[in-house]
Amino acid sequence: MNTIAVFNNKGGVGKTTLLCNIAAYYSFVLHKKVLVIDADPQCNATTYLLDDQKIEEVYSNQTVKTLYDYIEPYQSSEGLIDLPIQSSVGFGVDLVLGDTRLALMEDFLSGEWSDTSNAIQRSIKTVCFLKYMYLGLKDKYDFVFIDVGPSLGVLNRLVLLFTDGFIMPTSSDIFCLRAVDNISKAIEQWIQSFKKLQKKYDDNKGHYYQLDNRDVEVNPMFLGYVNQQYTSRTRGGTRQAVKAYDEIISQMPKLVNEKMSKYYPHNIDKGHLKIGEIPNFNSLIPMSQSAHKPVFQLSSHDGVLGAHFAKVDEYQEVMKGIVSNINRNLEEYGLA
Repeated sequence: MNTIAVFNNKGGVGKTTLLCNIAAYYSFVLHKKVLVIDADPQCNATTYLLDDQKIEEVYSNQTVKTLYDYIEPYQSSEGLIDLPIQSSVGFGVDLVLGDTRLALMEDFLSGEWSDTSNAIQRSIKTVCFLKYMYLGLKDKYDFVFIDVGPSLGVLNRLVLLFTDGFIMPTSSDIFCLRAVDNISKAIEQWIQSFKKLQKKYDDNKGHYYQLDNRDVEVNPMFLGYVNQQYTSRTRGGTRQAVKAYDEIISQMPKLVNEKMSKYYPHNIDKGHLKIGEIPNFNSLIPMSQSAHKPVFQLSSHDGVLGAHFAKVDEYQEVMKGIVSNINRNLEEYGLA
C-alpha cells in the first residue's frame, strides 16, 4: 500500500481536483482499491466526492463519524474507534470524511508535538496516529491519498511526515516559487523535531518508539510536481504556454531540484520530478464538481457538448501521463 499526500503551501492551485481525479484514475482505469482521506478542515475533497444528497445525509446523522472523530479520542486517552469509511460511487473510491472541527485539533496536536512532560508515551502515540491508521489499512487498499489544506500547521506536518511521499501541484505565479522554499525548510525542521521527540522517548523508555516491531522513522519523499492551470494556445499542433508565464515555469525545475533534493533519491533522473502539466480545461472543472464525477468520465448527461468531448478525452490522457509518472517514481524510489 502506498500513502500519498497532495500539498502546496500556496492555495488555489487545484490541489483537490488533481488528487480526486488521480484517485479516480487509479480506481476506474487501473482497477486499484483506493481510499481518500480528507484532512482539510475546508472539506473540499468530501464535497467533490459526494453528491449534495449524500452530504446532507451523512452530516445530519450524528452517528456518522469523520476524521475528527477518529483523532479526538487521543485527547482523553479513550478507546479508539474504527476508521469511519464512506464510499464515493462517482469516483469509485472510499472516503474518510472531512470535518470543519479538524481546525480545533491544531492546539491539541501542537501540544502533543512539543510535550516535554512525563506524558511522552501519550504524546508520541498521538503524533503517530497516522502510522496506526495505515497499519490497519495496509491489507485493504492499494493507494491512500490524503487531501490537506495549504497551511504548515501541525496536522499537515503529520500528514507529510508519515506518508510515503507527496505531490506538489503548482501554478504559474511567483508565490508558488516561494512556497517550494517554504515547504523544503519546514519539512527539514519537522524531521529534526521528530528526532528530538524520539530521543526524549528513548531517554524515558530506553528505546525508540516502535510500531509493528520497528522504530518509527520519518522519511517523507517528494514524488514530483504538476504544473497546471495556465492558458494555452496551439502552434504547429503543439500546445504552447502563454509567454507571460514562461519565465516562472522555466524556473520551477531548477528550484525544485535545489530545494527538494533532500527528499528524493540522488540517483534518479531529475527530469522525472516533473510528473505532468495540466492546461486550463475551463468549464470542465466546474462541470465535474457539479456532477461529482472525475473529469475524464463526464458525458452528455453532465452537460458535455461538441468540442468538450475532445477535452474530456484530452484530460484522460493527461491523467494517464501523470499516473504513469507517479508509478515510475514510486518504483525508482523503492516504494512500489
